[in-house]
Amino acid sequence: MCGSLLSLILIASTSALAAGQKPNVVLILADDLGWMDVAAYAARVRSVERSDCYYETPHIDALADKGMLFTQAYACALCSPA
Repeated sequence: MCGSLLSLILIASTSALAAGQKPNVVLILADDLGWMDVAAYAARVRSVERSDCYYETPHIDALADKGMLFTQAYACALCSPA
């Protein structure tokens, strides 16, 4: 996972530098947080309003609205600490 994450950060940094901007990368690492626990993703998958989701994540949703959403990724089913 670290290799692919590093690749994504490098791609984001390179494209920002090419556009003449400073790269701005925010990495949120949360142990035991499922992708359906963030309203920005859960509402999209279930086709409901974000306010109808069980967990309210307004700050993460705001970051998702202004930035990138990764909708296809690999997650390992092995249960281990982050």
